[in-house]
Amino acid sequence: MKQGYADQAAARAALVRIQEKLAAKRSSRAMPVRVYPCDRCLGWHTTAKRQKRMAAWDKDPGWDRTSEEIARIDALLRNEVRSQL
Repeated sequence: MKQGYADQAAARAALVRIQEKLAAKRSSRAMPVRVYPCDRCLGWHTTAKRQKRMAAWDKDPGWDRTSEEIARIDALLRNEVRSQL
């Protein structure tokens, strides 16, 4: 299960901690390299997958979803839950 973080700052802090821990252990586990916002939980996660182009949140560490985006995602998730009932 993925570890979720409440905001971008918490995810970025966790990213640094994870990278330091894995480097110290010389772990063969995939090293996370970035953070991303999750449309399922509305939180943030770390990932080892690289991106071809820089995302808006990588350009602006203060980036956050607009209230319209949150409402759209919430509506999509509610419709998904209803369709599973």
